[in-house]
Amino acid sequence: MYKKTSQSWLKHLDFIIWDLVILAVVYVAVVAIRFQFRLNHDQMTLFTRLGIIMLVLYLLVSIINQAYKSILQRSKWEELWRTLLQIAITFLLVAFYMFATQQSELFSRIVFGFTALISFLLIYAERVLWKHFIRMRMRKGNMLPWLLIVTDSAHLEDCITAASAKSYNSFNIKGVAILDDKRIGDEIKSKDDTERTYPVLCDDDNIRQFVLSDVVDEILIILTDEIKEQILVNYFLETGITVHIGVPGQTKGYPNTIVEHMGSSIVVTTSNNTASSVQLAIKRIADIIGGFIGTLITGILYLILAPMIKAKDPGPVFFKQIRIGKNGRQFYIYKFRSMYMDAEERKKELMAQNEMDGLMFKMENDPRILPGIGHKIRDWSLDEFPQFWNILKGDMSLVGTRPPTLEEFEHYEPHHKMRLSFKPGLTGLWQVSGRSEITDFEKIVELDNSYIREWTIGLDFKILLKTVKVVLQRKGAK
Repeated sequence: MYKKTSQSWLKHLDFIIWDLVILAVVYVAVVAIRFQFRLNHDQMTLFTRLGIIMLVLYLLVSIINQAYKSILQRSKWEELWRTLLQIAITFLLVAFYMFATQQSELFSRIVFGFTALISFLLIYAERVLWKHFIRMRMRKGNMLPWLLIVTDSAHLEDCITAASAKSYNSFNIKGVAILDDKRIGDEIKSKDDTERTYPVLCDDDNIRQFVLSDVVDEILIILTDEIKEQILVNYFLETGITVHIGVPGQTKGYPNTIVEHMGSSIVVTTSNNTASSVQLAIKRIADIIGGFIGTLITGILYLILAPMIKAKDPGPVFFKQIRIGKNGRQFYIYKFRSMYMDAEERKKELMAQNEMDGLMFKMENDPRILPGIGHKIRDWSLDEFPQFWNILKGDMSLVGTRPPTLEEFEHYEPHHKMRLSFKPGLTGLWQVSGRSEITDFEKIVELDNSYIREWTIGLDFKILLKTVKVVLQRKGAK
């Protein structure tokens, strides 16, 4: 799944939301304090209408004045001026509106002045602090995709220059694969002012295994041999990796192609599906809301389930296990424990009774399940609730693909990894398609890959509704 870079004012939706929230809160607080929380009906109507108009005008000024363009690159002094300018224009327009509609005498000048002053100070502080937070996360690599440069000696310098130019807010360069030379372990230095170095991670002999087993989100590929380039692009797409093909290049027939800039170079980007920044923002907002509510419910369930679990088998209430997330990232998944403490060790003894064909393990009447309470936890899918914490943290999503175990991932083939090109989910297409009846791992992979190719916000909504129905009917959990 490739996130299309937005060039619209919605690109920095986070700053817009913060600004509007601060402006609204300051306005309400100043009005309430000024009138000592005593407003009659007419005053409430007047101030509510003016508040809405003020927010709309602020948003319009932001769009027309391109207030958020290059906001991450601006210095503190430039940000001070841009914030002052935006607040000044907004409140001048509000004043003009009041005079034009002959409401200026009804509106408090104290409210007008203090709202403008406090909003300016807080919005400026918010922008500076939020930019600092974003830059810190970027430097740690938490927010940006990992890019692998795949090239040959003839295009090496051009690739490094193109990818490293202004890359700090687009992606992290993981390293380089030089296909026509044995240079693994070398450090390639960029020719820009930063003089950054990038390790040579693989060559033609092991690049396929590298992208299959390591964390690679995107690939920039420029090769002299166009036939080899085409073969590799098809392989990368099979694993679910987004590919940027340097122009000129053979791009005919690739899915979801987009011509765009990457650093200082023009590339053709191809991936199994694309999503806009707005779509992914909506999905993340839904995850945060759902994760917060689910985590609160988990706390309540803990008070009920913890004594029952410990009564059956002393030990931790929560089960923690390493799972594989988006494009091979590792994270700890959390569940309410429904099995004995030695369940993972006993799994090896039970492999002969595995009912699944493939890499997953499932068996009916699993003797590792805690008698009584363990089956009830699974019947009602209560064991899944702690995963709302994973969703809130961003390791998982409400809807996605099933996160495999480390053992499963180590045996993945290229088409299996495509199911990891999207953030794993608490529920998904497999879970609402009669998962107890599906015993072929390849069928699960097919469903997950189909979800990725056809993903929309609407599809997530349908899956969530079906999940509620499946859980209430206690179908699919064994």
